[in-house]
Amino acid sequence: MTRYIYRKRRLRLAAALFDIIGGGVYRLLGLFRRNPDCALESLPDAPKIALVRLDGIGDILAALPAARALKERFPDGVLALVVRKQVAELIANIPFVDDVLAIDCSPYAPRTPIIQSIRLIMRLNKMLKARDFDVAIDPRGDPRVIWAMCHARIPIRIGASSAGGGFLLSAAVEYRRDVREAEHNLKVAAVLGAEPRVRSVKLCPEPALVEALLNEHPGLRNPFFVVHPGASMPTKTWPSDRFAGVIDAIAERHGLLPVIVGGEDALTCAETIAHSCQSTLVNLAGRTDLRELVALLSRAKLFLGNDSGPAQIAARVGIPTVIVFSGTNDVSVWRPAGENVAVLSYAVDCSPCELRFCPSLKCLLGISVEEVVAAAERLLTT
Repeated sequence: MTRYIYRKRRLRLAAALFDIIGGGVYRLLGLFRRNPDCALESLPDAPKIALVRLDGIGDILAALPAARALKERFPDGVLALVVRKQVAELIANIPFVDDVLAIDCSPYAPRTPIIQSIRLIMRLNKMLKARDFDVAIDPRGDPRVIWAMCHARIPIRIGASSAGGGFLLSAAVEYRRDVREAEHNLKVAAVLGAEPRVRSVKLCPEPALVEALLNEHPGLRNPFFVVHPGASMPTKTWPSDRFAGVIDAIAERHGLLPVIVGGEDALTCAETIAHSCQSTLVNLAGRTDLRELVALLSRAKLFLGNDSGPAQIAARVGIPTVIVFSGTNDVSVWRPAGENVAVLSYAVDCSPCELRFCPSLKCLLGISVEEVVAAAERLLTT
């Protein structure tokens, strides 16, 4: 029996109803028959594989160990990652990825309109069909993605069935909220015989971008640390005045230049912090793309930020990384691995809540400036 991941009962019922009716119709018409053994027997020696991850930076980075395991399993095959256009540049130079297919979409924005979901299905279906893939994989198990994979007539379709649409998959893996995301991705890849062992994938900077960055900002030739005060949701954003307190403490005690980064979500926070800090800082919020961010982080002595994409990037660049986690997500599932990573969280009964807005934010307010400074200093002195 399928265990659906939705927290709301009405969504679980809707997914179950979709599977019962859809699966029944497909079986009645003889359009589809799920038989994993037969599907895998037809797998070519050098298959063309599409790994679909249309979500955030952290999700994509968590899928890279599975992508590497698939490439090692099929070294003569073609491995393509299908991602959002906004993050495609981040993985453009990953050596074990043969192709990056970018689709302009934001499928997991709050209250996504139905028409946008229909457009997503149509664009993804057209993209997959045009490249004649042998295998398509969706570890997230989005019913829209699964539908597009099926109607692109891809022979082998693998993914999670826990959000609905599992009857359209050749083989399904249960999605569990208490399993690390990287491990779940590897379990999905293991259906094809890939080795299910988590190994970190390091992000390396482009030397030309590093040099261009230093030429544009000569002050960065001095020791500096990077701060990302933004996040995808208000419930993940630690207060700006606390970031300012940490910045001043680290700058004074260690003689490091503070550099603020971020996209549109960090502009307001960055301005507030710049006015609140006693320290001289460099504000690069809204002025670096993802490739430039990797180049910047490769020169930094420390990263400090909320649970966000840049924090995941910093951990995989390999620099000392301090992350302030709210109670929105399960820390044990989403924290980056590594001895150089310090994660701070405050336990509350309502976590993980997955809320975008919260009237109390007690999970974030329970983390003090002193705790974050202490974590940063431990990493700086080891």
